[in-house]
Amino acid sequence: MRRDEQGPLAHQLTNPREITLQVLKRGLPRSGPPCDQVLHEYLEASKLRAADARLATELSYGVVRQLRYLDHVLNSLLREPMQRLPDDIRHILRIAAYQSLFLTRIPSYALVDEAVTLAKRYGRPAHAKLVNAILRNLLRAEAPPPLPDKARNFAHYLSIKYSHPPWMVKLFIEWYGKKEAEALLEFNNLVAPLDLRVNTLRTSPDELINTIKKTVGRANIDFGAFAADTVRIKPPTAEAWQTVASLTQAGLAYVQDEASQLIAHYVNPRPGERLIDYCAAPGGKATHLAQLQSDGSEILACVQYPDELQRLAENCTLLGIRSVRPHVLSAELLDHYSRYPVDKVLVDAPCTGLGTIRRHPDIKWKKRRADIARLAELQLDILSAASRLVRPNGLLIYSTCTMTPDENELIIQRFLQTHPGFRADTSREEIPDILKALLGSDGFLRTIPHIHQIDGFFGARLRRIR
Repeated sequence: MRRDEQGPLAHQLTNPREITLQVLKRGLPRSGPPCDQVLHEYLEASKLRAADARLATELSYGVVRQLRYLDHVLNSLLREPMQRLPDDIRHILRIAAYQSLFLTRIPSYALVDEAVTLAKRYGRPAHAKLVNAILRNLLRAEAPPPLPDKARNFAHYLSIKYSHPPWMVKLFIEWYGKKEAEALLEFNNLVAPLDLRVNTLRTSPDELINTIKKTVGRANIDFGAFAADTVRIKPPTAEAWQTVASLTQAGLAYVQDEASQLIAHYVNPRPGERLIDYCAAPGGKATHLAQLQSDGSEILACVQYPDELQRLAENCTLLGIRSVRPHVLSAELLDHYSRYPVDKVLVDAPCTGLGTIRRHPDIKWKKRRADIARLAELQLDILSAASRLVRPNGLLIYSTCTMTPDENELIIQRFLQTHPGFRADTSREEIPDILKALLGSDGFLRTIPHIHQIDGFFGARLRRIR
């Protein structure tokens, strides 16, 4: 069996660079699973010592973050474009180039030897010779090749310097202007902290922080910037992740970015209200809604596929949540709740996820400009279907983890044009104080990554008036 095939042997790798190669191979294709999920699988199976696990994590995230810049550097050393090389060899070169350009503790001979060894295993002898020659030329160079001319094409310059696809850079400039767009791109390449939602049904933020501090010594542990039930660990060391794994298994916390946590606060569930989380998988927001209601109300958590039910149910069990009832969306279910509508319906819609690039850098390479329009149509369909389940004077809450107007403000505009029974709820009376600084004059919730230092989210509250 080849090392890159699926199966038990595939996950039992002990070389951090080879693990990184597998993460890139499996996680970067558009149809592949998220890179962080693949990395977690290999680290769980390999049982690497802490130093090697840290290196595999640094290489996996680092190469994905800097992919376009690494290709810019490597292409300057190649006679033919990188794209003509086999995938394995391209990834091996990227891994080695990242070590040379961004890491200071890796000896030059080690990164070359490791890369050549991998090239021999995953390519032909000629590939090993090519890898050796390219990397030695890279190491001999006095400096990396210059960036594109900033004055001639600012978007192209930014796309190489901050390693984002050109179409995405152009959109950021369109939304925020050149200066703010550059700040956002730079922020996206930072290491994201490890955010936890404290399960206040079982413990308090202060107690959780004290517990973490007993085992995590090399990190800064503090509260979130906005939500009282958020605890943040920075940087997210392997030691921190180990501790967090035990806390989540004990049901004391749930791993969730603070911006994502703000959505449940934006819904602001009240005691006795009946709620529906229309797009509930894997259960982060549904269990948070239950937590804010002291697990005392009825929450229907809908998923699209039967295999999503198990994970949602497991999360509820771990957190000790009993008020959430998982169900697969069906015509019968929708018909029932259209006849017996509820107080609030949350639609956390599938989206491009451009607000979460710092946490999920492979999004940069998996999304396309056309995905925005495609997803916008799906979002509008979902919002329209969910609107049938809201009682008169009830609330329909829409949220995404992206900043594109087409998926956010324009969706709300289009929905209101075709659903005269709803209006945008701009009242701040029912909004928790922690969120008011994040609201626009239209009442919509917006978090901007580089400004608020959390993921980019959007939220809108729509009141059913008849």
